[in-house]
Amino acid sequence: MQPFLMRRIRVHLCRAGGWSEDSTGSVERMRSLLAMRPTLQKRTAALIVALLIMPTAARADGFFMEAGPGVARSSGSIAEFVRYQHDAPDLFGQESFYDVSFGTWNGPSGNEAIAVARGIGWRFKAIGYLTFEAGLGRIRTTTDNLDTLFELLLRASCGYRTERFGLSLGFVHYSNGKILLRNIHPPWWEHGPNFGEYFPTLELGVLF
Repeated sequence: MQPFLMRRIRVHLCRAGGWSEDSTGSVERMRSLLAMRPTLQKRTAALIVALLIMPTAARADGFFMEAGPGVARSSGSIAEFVRYQHDAPDLFGQESFYDVSFGTWNGPSGNEAIAVARGIGWRFKAIGYLTFEAGLGRIRTTTDNLDTLFELLLRASCGYRTERFGLSLGFVHYSNGKILLRNIHPPWWEHGPNFGEYFPTLELGVLF
């Protein structure tokens, strides 16, 4: 991402989260979250630009920051994600969106991942919503939990959105689907275990 865009993300998210933009802790937290490796950084920027120029019916695009502890095989880790969502044409008669995300997590199987997904949403009451999205991710390196560089991303969330802000609880899962797709996946997926990563999360977003 370009420095200006990165600064805008940091300013909006710091203000939305009630942090001081000049706070050393806040700055360091955001820097560690947004410090992508050069290749992943360029790919993320290119994907966001592509989504920005796609014509869609206007609802609300947004930048989101998401974090949470690992569970199951991901126990002992903390995950952080930055994501950009862009409106997409309706899917199955429901509101839909594209999602580009960068994530990083520490712990025994620490890693980084960039992913592109397509999501669908259901609204309830005035500002409540449910979403589900599925996509494809590229991780930085294989680990004991993820044994292929390309992984499937599944994410679900439930929360509230106003005109300017969004708050939700979610669940992020990375896996190559080896067990579910064991009868149809390619032979090169067989070279090791793929237990997956599991992260319940809290997400805060700025809409525009």
